[in-house]
Amino acid sequence: MHFKKSLIFGLSVALGTAAFAGYTRPSNFGSLPRRDFRNESGVDSSRLNRLMNQLRDSDNGGVITLKSSSQEYQLGRITIRDNFHIRLEPGVKIRQSVNGAVFNLRGKNCSIVGSRSGRRPEFHTLGFGPDFRFYAVLAGDGADNFLVEGFDVFERETRFPAISSAGSAKNGLFRSVSMVGDGATGGWGAFQMQGGVNIDLRGISGLGGFTCRLEQNDVGTRYDDITGRNITCKYGRGALALIPNQRNGSVDFSQIRSEGCGWGASISGNGSDRTFSSGRVSGVVSIYDATRAQFRAFRRDRTVDFVPGPLKSNIRQIPTNDSVSFSNGPTLGTCLISDDSRIRVERASNQRFPWPLYRYRNAQGQRVGQPAVIRGALFQTIADQRQ
Repeated sequence: MHFKKSLIFGLSVALGTAAFAGYTRPSNFGSLPRRDFRNESGVDSSRLNRLMNQLRDSDNGGVITLKSSSQEYQLGRITIRDNFHIRLEPGVKIRQSVNGAVFNLRGKNCSIVGSRSGRRPEFHTLGFGPDFRFYAVLAGDGADNFLVEGFDVFERETRFPAISSAGSAKNGLFRSVSMVGDGATGGWGAFQMQGGVNIDLRGISGLGGFTCRLEQNDVGTRYDDITGRNITCKYGRGALALIPNQRNGSVDFSQIRSEGCGWGASISGNGSDRTFSSGRVSGVVSIYDATRAQFRAFRRDRTVDFVPGPLKSNIRQIPTNDSVSFSNGPTLGTCLISDDSRIRVERASNQRFPWPLYRYRNAQGQRVGQPAVIRGALFQTIADQRQ
């Protein structure tokens, strides 16, 4: 399934060894050699790789600072190994130089952190549209005890999420990352996780698609001890999607906010084979918009049936060269959850909905307002029963 780009980041502290959910600052961080790196005309990847190779041979790691510059850095397919840490000064602008990930974390005790003061660092795509494949940061296989924090990703409707985590990644923290620009197509978004253990997501914001999507495409991957806070989406499919395709451990998400999206949160599952052992999603807010939500309008799941009849004229197919088509239209609801999901939803609410239109008949034929949480059994019951 498609995944929108997505992204979030971690925290490093000034002194001592500090631990956060998913990440502990390495005890050797303060003793690693420091090097500055400045951009030059042309692609900078080979020079940066050469510097990291030198530091690996001499000191088994290092902290490399990309210096502020009025010119773009051109980087791509940079692999971050054990004990390497990238720091981005204010105003650093990185342009993807080749399809794929700009930075690929594949080591233990590694990080990419943007400056907390001044203009936030930026990542930009190589091009526009689905022919371009773009990750700003990918926490790949082998990533262990990693931190990603503090930058903006300028998306232009390319393939893949802005930030992603592979199935074997563990002990990670993503924090304070925003996806901006033209936004993502409905199939992708700011952040996608294919699997992982002890990973924390905080302060992710997205434009288009799903901001944070946990969906397994690889057999054998697993989620466990995944937490998230303060996840927001604007004019997309939703802030959070939980789509388990294996047996998984626990998840806990809170402060989920969508504005002008299909849903605030979408949660699926299938009995004991595709589920989480336990989980909670709390504080879900969905703010209505009449025309800018994203969804698939012509799928068998009949999502479009949640659009009241008088508002169906607002649905417009989004022009795309992608293999899957999406539409813009009215917000669908706050939280959609399958009947057999083990996720507990708490404190779900919605704002600015045109309530006279969003009314249903329940299974007993009684007229009811739109519930904040809609379970799968209600889907067929209320479909096409608008008042």
